[in-house]
Amino acid sequence: MKINNRIHILVSGSQGQLGSELRAISKLNKEFNISFKNSRQLDLSSEESIKENLTTKNIDYFINAGAYTAVDLAERNEQQAFKVNSEALNLIGKHALPTTQVIHLSSDYVYNLDIERPLLELQSKEFLTVDDTSKILNISRSTIWRMMKEDQIKYQRLRGRIIFLKSDLYELFQ
Repeated sequence: MKINNRIHILVSGSQGQLGSELRAISKLNKEFNISFKNSRQLDLSSEESIKENLTTKNIDYFINAGAYTAVDLAERNEQQAFKVNSEALNLIGKHALPTTQVIHLSSDYVYNLDIERPLLELQSKEFLTVDDTSKILNISRSTIWRMMKEDQIKYQRLRGRIIFLKSDLYELFQ
């Protein structure tokens, strides 16, 4: 719904790197009415919060720039990270009004593994983090978390951290 004849955009993750950049460039544009929500105002781990923000607001576009990106904390709080980085996307799709266009932005990236240029920093490591594992398997961290939840990949907990044995990863391909 247009507010004062302007398109209304709601942005999640306003205090993150991407949300902060969107907020900065939004000040240059007066065509749109843009609302920014931080993780306390729009909690992506809470269906109630997602529903409240997406169904009670008259928004034309919802830009999801929110994510759980603190890798060390995500390894200790894997359920919270999985809710924010994976399950929230389903809830956004479920609760967004049919008139709301949803744009999901992710800073998660997948490495292009060029056989001619191996990831040298990982060659000597036997114990790998979630990030290391995503590089080796050439898949996103979200996919790693889903595989862990579905018991499709072996991992260990060591002092609150999640680690993968490189040898276990090689078994995936045998």
